[in-house]
Amino acid sequence: MALPLVRCLTIHKNPYQAGRESSAVSDRFFANLNNPAVGQTVVLDAAESHHLVRVMRSRPGDQAFVFGQGREFSAVLREASPSGAVLELVTELLPPPPPSVCFTAAIPFLKGGNTDFLVEKLCELGAARIIVFRSRREVAHGSSARVTKLNRVALEACKQCGRADVPVVLGADSVTDAVGEGAASVGRSLILFEGDVTLTLSGAIRIAGNEISSLPWTLITGPEGGFDEEELNSLRGAATLVTLGPRILRAETAPLVAASALLTLAGDF
Repeated sequence: MALPLVRCLTIHKNPYQAGRESSAVSDRFFANLNNPAVGQTVVLDAAESHHLVRVMRSRPGDQAFVFGQGREFSAVLREASPSGAVLELVTELLPPPPPSVCFTAAIPFLKGGNTDFLVEKLCELGAARIIVFRSRREVAHGSSARVTKLNRVALEACKQCGRADVPVVLGADSVTDAVGEGAASVGRSLILFEGDVTLTLSGAIRIAGNEISSLPWTLITGPEGGFDEEELNSLRGAATLVTLGPRILRAETAPLVAASALLTLAGDF
């Protein structure tokens, strides 16, 4: 008689969850932590204070978690003001480390909720900065109000994924301006292009050899209609055209594939 196959699953505790056993997304609040230390108090901004006091109905003595600038603390609410809640830092926690490779994602404004979706997922993947630019063949139109909203999307994404730093989301009037904002030198700015290109993304990254993790990278992707010739000409000498393979990826797919490939080749995955 054959015995049933029994599989044993070993569960390893995540060291970056220590002290957060009771933590949920709604328990994490962003604050400007300038040289923070246990015992200090911090004041949340109006939006975070409203959520803590009005939405969560927290009262003095309740626990929360405060993060910002790559640091995180467990904290106790001392003053439950909906416009400026005051918390005392109790214990410093170990946040997840940033990726071993620093990258900026330059993406266009996309239609529907696709820009929000990309900002959220790029935050989860560890982007250091996100630049959203206007393009000639864009379907959706960007604005400063839109960029402000995207920064809020980034903050909420970091709360969910456990990051203790929040990447800034910048707006740019063109892809040329976006590459300038990326501040990456030639060979480190890569344009994901669906046209006739022989250099693959992985090939361009491997050229860096052992310097992959020490270089700043800017990954640039186009809108639903692609880049026009004038935009591509404006980037010659400032960025390198690369391909993601023979299949054409959607505008909301290419940035995530590119970021994942970079992180994989850098050894993060």
